[in-house]
Amino acid sequence: MLFSCVVALTSLLASDSPPKALDNRRCADPDGEIGTPRKGPRVIGLRFSPNGSLLVASYSDDTLKVWRVQDVRLSGPLVNIKPQRNSSEFSFHPDNKTVAFQGQGVIYRPALLALHFAEIDGKSFRPLERKLEHEATLETLAEPSFCFAPNGRWVAYSSIKDASIELWPYPFTKKDKPQRLSGHEDFVEAICFSKDSSIMVSVSLDATLRIWSLRDLKKVDCEVVRHRKKGFEEGYALALEMASDNRYIGVAFDRIFGYEVWAQVYDRKTRHLQSYKVPKLPNLGKPRKVCFLSNLGYLLIGDTCGRCHVWSREKQKMIRIHTFGSEITSLAKTTDESILAVGCFNGKIHLHRAAEFTKPTSSQPQNREGPGEATEKRPTEKGAKN
Repeated sequence: MLFSCVVALTSLLASDSPPKALDNRRCADPDGEIGTPRKGPRVIGLRFSPNGSLLVASYSDDTLKVWRVQDVRLSGPLVNIKPQRNSSEFSFHPDNKTVAFQGQGVIYRPALLALHFAEIDGKSFRPLERKLEHEATLETLAEPSFCFAPNGRWVAYSSIKDASIELWPYPFTKKDKPQRLSGHEDFVEAICFSKDSSIMVSVSLDATLRIWSLRDLKKVDCEVVRHRKKGFEEGYALALEMASDNRYIGVAFDRIFGYEVWAQVYDRKTRHLQSYKVPKLPNLGKPRKVCFLSNLGYLLIGDTCGRCHVWSREKQKMIRIHTFGSEITSLAKTTDESILAVGCFNGKIHLHRAAEFTKPTSSQPQNREGPGEATEKRPTEKGAKN
């Protein structure tokens, strides 16, 4: 049996023609090299400002652009620079102009672990002198998680060295020291705060969620939830979010080498963890970016085939598929979850109303190419309407 499988695989790899499963599809390659011709640098990171008026976008050529958001249109860019350090992740301060980003240089290369801060003022992107570079001597492919608290008083940073979470006062000085929250036994994948900044949630490769109560920093209580198994089949956390009522926590992660997505919702009141297996994506699509929407009611899954799948937690099934024609490399939403941004491998950014994006339709995929795109050539085109 094993010999016949090896022979079949060898003949498949030696064949000049593609296998039938790969015919008539846009892309199934994790690096986006099949069926997704790149017209320019790909989008690698998106983040809205808290009031939804700005959108920061980073690109694979180390370019950083700041777009103005008007309804479902992007105008600008207001800023188009190549900073000394670029990043795929950003976090906005509630003042809507200060942004934190990891100074790692070119993506996928060993990173210099430093957290930089800059101020967006009109059409300028002014780097600030303050930065966290106490781990800058470490070289790793891992990316630390970081996040501003919604009250603006703290910035959380996950240490690569000891898997602790450092809670720094903001703005900090060279004399300040962080509140160190220890407990995770492996790399911290994501951090998020409740909207009132009283709770912080972290998820780690040690297969646990940790819920930190920040009402009294002198005595930080922590609840530990083991939400998945540990093993080679388990993947990475794809999304982490707390509902507006502070009761429910949503986490999504992949399994089976990234081809299977699971969504979980934890009820802090009953301490019940509900797990959902999301249906496998068609045509060998592999999940690339994932985010929750509508207070954990929906899970959006952007894949390597240029499609965004809308999964309903209430109906426990896919209710809509949008096609974009290029691998989805980034997803972002406004704080009020009214506007959704989709970044693609071909360098385009699409803006949509979240309420329209999640409306159930027929099983036919909805083509989202055309209006709503943001590129350097057409920065002000109006967003698509269903």
